[in-house]
Amino acid sequence: MNLTLRIASSILLSLGLVFSAWLGTTAASGPARSRFLAYRTAIDWDLRFIRSGISADQTMLLQGLSSVALIAAAAGYGHWLALTLLPLVLFAPRGLASRARLNRVTLIEQQVDTWLVILANALRATPALGEAMEASARLSPAPLSEELDLALKEYHLGAPLDVALKTMSTRLKSRTLNVAIGTLRIARNTGGNLPETLEVSAAALREIARLEGVVRTKTAEGKAQAVVIAVVPFPLVGLLNWLNPQLLSPLWNTLEGYGIVAGAFLLWLLAILWTRKILSVDI
Repeated sequence: MNLTLRIASSILLSLGLVFSAWLGTTAASGPARSRFLAYRTAIDWDLRFIRSGISADQTMLLQGLSSVALIAAAAGYGHWLALTLLPLVLFAPRGLASRARLNRVTLIEQQVDTWLVILANALRATPALGEAMEASARLSPAPLSEELDLALKEYHLGAPLDVALKTMSTRLKSRTLNVAIGTLRIARNTGGNLPETLEVSAAALREIARLEGVVRTKTAEGKAQAVVIAVVPFPLVGLLNWLNPQLLSPLWNTLEGYGIVAGAFLLWLLAILWTRKILSVDI
């Protein structure tokens, strides 16, 4: 009987959650619908950018079903530890999609200087920038070649080449690509030796990438130490409290202890923010 009641309560709870979510996201207006649409737009952009085979609707459906299953398991069967997986279900897909997008942009940035050299050599063979772009797209590796193909498709559909390149730059949101395309557009419109200008720009981008690599190498140890300093206090306090509960008891049961804990937490937070500011070196 108890098992039947638990199953029935889980089913009713699941149906109630699904109905509530449906009402909130299909209402004509309201914060729930606006946040739902904003989230869908963001994750759809990331998934389309990385050429994922899973759509935003499929991802959100899996998130919703998984969330309902976890809540039903916790409420109907008393498995409250299942709720600890709820933040993972709600936030992990967007985080993974954003991470994949950033990795794709980073890989494209590493290919920009090589693409400029290829484009400069193509321009020496043909004076037409459109034909040179097509040749450079065929010779460039993925994923940069995929973005170049998309820009060329817009160009063939009637968009000016400058507009197609600017659209690609806006879509990728890459500082390195912005510099490369800005140099290409300026050099094209002002005249001069375009292949030579592109080769100089490629050399400059390679030097910037080398300096950024040096900075990352020099700050890697400091970042690792910052992570250790930020994480260690919590397991250390837990270990001390487990070994001798009376040792830290005044911190949790007295007004002075509350003040010490609040002050320590504030100093810990300030140390993290200060460390991040020190290690955020920009070239």
